[in-house]
Amino acid sequence: GKKVNILLAGVGDIGESDLLLASSFQGLILGFRVRLAKRMADLSKKMGVTIKTFSLIYDFLKFVDDEVDRIIKEKEAAAIAGEAEIVALFNIEGKKIAGARVTKGVIVLGEEVQLWREGKLIGKTRIVSLKQRKKDVKKVSQGEEMGMIFSPLVDFRKGDMVRYVKSDSDSQEDKNEQA
Repeated sequence: GKKVNILLAGVGDIGESDLLLASSFQGLILGFRVRLAKRMADLSKKMGVTIKTFSLIYDFLKFVDDEVDRIIKEKEAAAIAGEAEIVALFNIEGKKIAGARVTKGVIVLGEEVQLWREGKLIGKTRIVSLKQRKKDVKKVSQGEEMGMIFSPLVDFRKGDMVRYVKSDSDSQEDKNEQA
């Protein structure tokens, strides 16, 4: 499900303390059936705080839902470390191999990946074999082609997308390696 952190809920018009709180947390202010004084509107622009006011509850709820969806999509897009399109299928020695081309970032051996078909997540698996021209490799970069074997085996097809999404723990490991 979706989760929203509400820093403050109250009654009355939007005031300077509301702006200071929103500014310190890079938040936005949503007002329902409240007035926004010109002085507060001007101050919010100077402080870089977004204020939205609504008179209909339907509009308010739709805005919140749309905003949460937008933020989730931005975070997901930022977390995608690599993406590859499956362009061919091979069966070699009884193993089902995905022939793919990296379209974004890198694909890394041993990492968990997501399999997407027509914009829908159809499964998660791990890359247990990664080869380029019959040579074992640890990672493949944008523009390059490779063969992958997954475990557990997933039902992949030509045109499916393989996404390597970095988790928060991956990012932490990167920071530790840089230190």
